[in-house]
Amino acid sequence: MKLPGTSSTVVVILALIAAAAVAPAIAYAGPLTIVPERVAVGLFYDGIDLDIRLELPAGCDAAAVRLTGRAERLELKKKGKIGGVLWMSVGEVTFEDVPSVYLLATSGPLEELAPPEVLAHWKLGYHTVISAPPGDSTLLAELVKLKENDHLFAIAEGGLRPSGGARDDRGSRVLTGSFQLPARAPAGEYLVELFAFQDRQGVPLASARVTVEQVGIVRTLNDLAVHHGLLYGIAAVISAVAVGLLTGLIFSGKSGGVH
Repeated sequence: MKLPGTSSTVVVILALIAAAAVAPAIAYAGPLTIVPERVAVGLFYDGIDLDIRLELPAGCDAAAVRLTGRAERLELKKKGKIGGVLWMSVGEVTFEDVPSVYLLATSGPLEELAPPEVLAHWKLGYHTVISAPPGDSTLLAELVKLKENDHLFAIAEGGLRPSGGARDDRGSRVLTGSFQLPARAPAGEYLVELFAFQDRQGVPLASARVTVEQVGIVRTLNDLAVHHGLLYGIAAVISAVAVGLLTGLIFSGKSGGVH
C-alpha cells in the first residue's frame, strides 16, 4: 500500500539532507568566548591580551566578566617607624585566599550593576575577595596597590562594549572587551566567568578556562629549579661566570687602543 504524498515527502527529505551536506557548518561558540584559550610562555614572552566576546541574553541590561587565578596565602612584612625616625619591619601580616590574578571587566560602573550585597555574593570587586587583617584596614589598600602595580589586579568598569549596535532578532546583544594578562602571571589554569544582570540582580551565565603553560627553555629551567636544584645551581653559576668572562673580553677589546 502506498501512502499519499510519500514520494514527495521522501524527495523533500533527501533534498534537505543534500543541502545540509554542502552547506557550510556554523559553529555556535556559546555565550562566552576567550581568545586565546592557551598561552605559551617562552623566552621572550611579555604578557598577552585575551579577547572577550559574550552574548548578553534578551532582558539583561548589564554584564561582568571576571578572570581569577588560584588562591594563595600571602605573608608580607609590615613596615613602621621606629622611634619616629627609621622605617623598619615591625612584624608580619597574613592574607588568606588571595587570587594570584584578579581581572574584572564590566559593561558599566560596578555600583550601577547591582547593590553591594549582590556584588559581594558573586565576588565582584577587590573587597569581596580579600579580607583585611583585623584592626588594620589600610593594609588591604596597600596589598591591592602592590597587585595593581604588577598588573595582576585590574578592574575595567565599562571595559565591555557593545559590538554590532542593536540587539538581534532574539533580543540578545554582543559585547566585546579584553584582559591584559601580564608576564608576571604564574603558569596554570585561570577561570573566566560571565555574570549577567537584570534589574540589578545577577546570575552566573557561563564560564571558560585559560591555560598558561611554560614552553621551551623556560620550561626546562623551571623543571631544573623545581626537581633538580643542584643541577640548576651549577648551571646558574656556570652561566654567570661565562657572561662575566664574555663581558670582560668585550670591554677589554674595546679599551685596548685607548691611552
